[in-house]
Amino acid sequence: MKKSLTITRSSTTLVDKVEESLRNHFREMNLMPGDTIPIETELAESLGVARSVLREALSRLKMLGLIESRTKRGIVLTEPDILTGIEKVMDPKILSHDRLMDILGIIVTIEIGMVDYILIHMKESDLQELEQIVKRETILEQNRVIPEEESRFHPKLYEMTGNTTILRLCKLFSPVYAFIREKYGEEIKVFKKGPLNKNRPTHTDLLNILKERDARQFREAMREHLGLYFYLLSCDTPA
Repeated sequence: MKKSLTITRSSTTLVDKVEESLRNHFREMNLMPGDTIPIETELAESLGVARSVLREALSRLKMLGLIESRTKRGIVLTEPDILTGIEKVMDPKILSHDRLMDILGIIVTIEIGMVDYILIHMKESDLQELEQIVKRETILEQNRVIPEEESRFHPKLYEMTGNTTILRLCKLFSPVYAFIREKYGEEIKVFKKGPLNKNRPTHTDLLNILKERDARQFREAMREHLGLYFYLLSCDTPA
């Protein structure tokens, strides 16, 4: 019997233990997406559990996208979509305030740090598109665009990373922006009237830095550009 199919006492329920053992078994056997796993009777016998327990554990793995049933092949390992679960629960109505502010922290971390990806994949057509976005913003908003209201410039930056996971995260962040507008309306007004907002780098500034391909300067400018978010995060910091 494979060591990985030995049930431990580290989990709460029998199904938990079977699920853990199956994960360990897949790793020990070096199974990859597309590989077939043993049939139910063999797994149940090796684990020493009823097939009903095994099926519940397998059902959990299917829900996570780790396995799937295929015609004439049985059950095979699959590559899970790591963001599917997040997409289903990204709702300010069911997430706590602290969790949403944690996500805001993730947003600013990604936006400040993604410039290296951008510079690797950036094309002249991307810069031209950013130019058009900036021109429209200047006309429509009279330079009053603030981070949580931005709908085109920052998503375009995410797209320019060439990283599909980062781009999907960008789309996932929309509910967080809505939460911020609703929760921090007064704080946003205070920030906009304060000294921290006066010299905040604009989208035009960020665009010009990208044209110079200066990653260090872009990170510094983006850090200041996202000053509103840091201000809101500091509002939640205990004294």
